[in-house]
Amino acid sequence: MLHLSPSAYVVPLNNEFSNFNAGLLFADALIRAGRVKNVLIVVGGDWTRHVSYHTVQSVSAADGAGAAVVGPSADTTKWQVVDQQTVMDTSYFGTMYMQGQRYEQQPPKDGRERLWSDPFFQITPEGMQGFGEFGGKIAPTAVTGLLARHNLPGSAVTLIPHQASSVLFEMWQKVLQPAQ
Repeated sequence: MLHLSPSAYVVPLNNEFSNFNAGLLFADALIRAGRVKNVLIVVGGDWTRHVSYHTVQSVSAADGAGAAVVGPSADTTKWQVVDQQTVMDTSYFGTMYMQGQRYEQQPPKDGRERLWSDPFFQITPEGMQGFGEFGGKIAPTAVTGLLARHNLPGSAVTLIPHQASSVLFEMWQKVLQPAQ
């Protein structure tokens, strides 16, 4: 439907937490290197199909999608990628994961036909700890570090999080103190 050229190069990214950011950095690098003229970044998530609503983590599940076309511009008033900051803690690797299961026709349960497979998102007790510790306390340091490098206060930015958790959102707001 987009009428992309058959030679359009598709780079699939699979990191639920930073697909758009990774796509933006790849696009910026390819454009600056002169390898491409324009990049279409498309992201989408359908977490609500992959959680059990009987689990704590379901309160943070959300669906969303977005797209952006990134290209070169000589106009300095246009939006541009100036810098980026990443933080990670590999000690939580494997504590939150998707576990695929072979789909099988499910027999009716409680007199109702099952129209879905079992949830795939799993989180261990260590993952729950990481969600609060890393997600709430460490993740905002990426922003504070970036702001400090550019001598900007939190009040100079608007916070638009990817996270649906109001708990994390409130923690980030407290640390960053954004304008909006």
